Amino acid sequence: MTNILSVYLLLQVYNAATTIFCTKTWCIFSEPGTQHMEGLLKHIYELYTDYVLKNPFYEMEMPIRCELFDMNLTQAIQKDRVALLAR
Repeated sequence: MTNILSVYLLLQVYNAATTIFCTKTWCIFSEPGTQHMEGLLKHIYELYTDYVLKNPFYEMEMPIRCELFDMNLTQAIQKDRVALLAR
């Protein structure tokens, strides 16, 4: 499934399949068949718009240096990891 936020790719690299979900800004690499990656990508994009793009001092192409973005991103990834391990 593809939409405006993401592009879904499956690469065969050195005989190991990798799934990549990308936006214009970043990519998430995962094992094929990993569930809910598109939802995680959408959540990360929402964090990016809330904490980075709405910052009046941020300019495109600048490194992201926002403690709230980092903290919320870490929490989102940990929450997704816990949900994945619970299955």
